[in-house]
Amino acid sequence: MERALRAVALAAALAAFGSSPAAATELVDDNKAQCPSAAHTSIQAGVDAAAPGERVLVCNGVYQEAVTIAGPAKDGVDLVANATLGASIKPPPGYFGPIVDIDGADRVQVRRFRIAGPFGPTCPSNAAGSMEGVMVRGRALSANIRLNAISSIGDPPGPDCSETFGGTGVDFQWGRGVVGENTIEGYDSVGVAVLGPSFVNMINNRVVAGQTPNRFETGLAVQDAELRAVDNVIAQNATGIDLLGNALFGTEVRQVALQHNRVTEGDVGIRLDEQKKADISGNIVTANAEQGILTDPAGSFNNYLVRNDFRGNGGNDCEDQSAGVFPSQPGSPRYTTQNFWFNNKGLDASPAPICTPTGATGPPVQ
Repeated sequence: MERALRAVALAAALAAFGSSPAAATELVDDNKAQCPSAAHTSIQAGVDAAAPGERVLVCNGVYQEAVTIAGPAKDGVDLVANATLGASIKPPPGYFGPIVDIDGADRVQVRRFRIAGPFGPTCPSNAAGSMEGVMVRGRALSANIRLNAISSIGDPPGPDCSETFGGTGVDFQWGRGVVGENTIEGYDSVGVAVLGPSFVNMINNRVVAGQTPNRFETGLAVQDAELRAVDNVIAQNATGIDLLGNALFGTEVRQVALQHNRVTEGDVGIRLDEQKKADISGNIVTANAEQGILTDPAGSFNNYLVRNDFRGNGGNDCEDQSAGVFPSQPGSPRYTTQNFWFNNKGLDASPAPICTPTGATGPPVQ
């Protein structure tokens, strides 16, 4: 029953960002083979011609270009591939930046595309800028990044670049929106980055770095931002989920919720660094080489960890390096940490009572 209710809630959240049934206003086809009546042969030309609230429908093909959707004049633009994953957007040679850039335009949708690198063919210079599949910035509101396959975002292959600059699949620098039902893989820095002051609902995505000899990737990185991440699979990263809290900017605590995600096959599953008041509940974190979940010695406190399954990781399944005595309610177990641990499963824990093999609350720590 609980899962059914969550499914209804997630469907409603995504439907709130759904497009209208109106016919396409701007039709794009790179060679006019699939859509002979197309007025545009590049996606950017279709976006440039679109009025607020209009759809840009892109027919099958490979579009080697960077696409920018900027400013209030592009509010409500619905950029959608005619067939799911039938249209590919790739960076032009020598370009290092966002492949799709939503900059200050509200209610923009980017749906059903292949968005793929690598960048190159040469290595980026110090002035080249960052590499992203999709960037949301400029206080853009209600962005909807959905049903895309985003891959190979980063330096060109080969030993010369040595992953010096890295790339991010979806990067919220300053915006609000939904990242839903995407496959994001093969990035060499971060799968999804949510940086303040942003707010993102991240729902039912698959975020996989891939097996590399020296892993540096983070599946989901959150800093000075609000996030609700539900029902995602995050795999094969150095750090699956990194909650950086307010490590760099300001003192305001922003709400973060991780619920019913699966984090697996990396080095550290979930790391809390300067994070406060996060809700981490119902997640499965398993088959990570070093730790299931790790909190830093100072700065992460008052986080709630409830009914997670951290079993089956190398090192400690559960490790909380903070120092304190919580919870303090009469009759409740006393843990020597600054976070609240309730009914979490783990075979190896430090301190021992925070996780138990069955999830039952352990004995008090004196």
